[in-house]
Amino acid sequence: MFRSLSGALSGIEQRYRKSILTKQLSSASHPILDIGSGSRPLPLADVLCDAFVQPTKHRVDQIKTDGKPFVVCAINFLPFKPNVFAFANCTHVLEHLPDPQGALEEMKRVAKNGYIETPGWFGELVLFGNPAHIWIIKSRNGKLSVAPSRRAKIGYHTVMPMGFIFAKIFQETYFFKAMIAALDLVFPNLFLVRHNF
Repeated sequence: MFRSLSGALSGIEQRYRKSILTKQLSSASHPILDIGSGSRPLPLADVLCDAFVQPTKHRVDQIKTDGKPFVVCAINFLPFKPNVFAFANCTHVLEHLPDPQGALEEMKRVAKNGYIETPGWFGELVLFGNPAHIWIIKSRNGKLSVAPSRRAKIGYHTVMPMGFIFAKIFQETYFFKAMIAALDLVFPNLFLVRHNF
C-alpha cells in the first residue's frame, strides 16, 4: 500500500521540489547537502547523507547515490564542520525523528541556508497519513512548530480509515492529483509544509 502511494506521491513531490528548489538553488553557491536523500536524491546536491542504507519502515526503496559522496549518519549528529555547506535540503525526514528540534538545530549548524519540507497537517491526519510519522510539523509566520501526531498516540488505523480510500483514488486518478496540487498552491501548508532558513 505505502509503496504504491509513495510512487503516486513522488511525481507531485518532485515537481514541487524542482520548482521551489530550482529558484532557491539558482542563487545558492556550493557545496549543497541533501539530508535523508534516500531513493530520490536532490540532483544538484554535492553530498548525500541518510541514516539508513537498507529499506526501512521510513523508506521502502533502495538508496540511490548517483555517484555522489554518501555519508551514513543521523541528522541529529551530522559529521560536518559548522557552516561547511552553503545550502542543505531536508525533505520528508523531520516527521520521522525522535528529536526534530535537535535535527533543525544541527541542520542550521552545518549549512548557511536550507529548505525543509514535511507533510502538512491535513494531508497527514485526514487524507493519507503514514504510521511511521510521529510528528506534525506546522509553519506559521516563518517559524516551524512541532506537535505529536495523533496517529502515533492512538494508532494509525483508528484515526481515519477513509485515508486508504483517498490513497487509492490518489494512486489511480490524475484529476485528484491535480486537484491536491492546486489546493496546495492556494492553501499552503495544508498538504505540504515548506520552510526556508
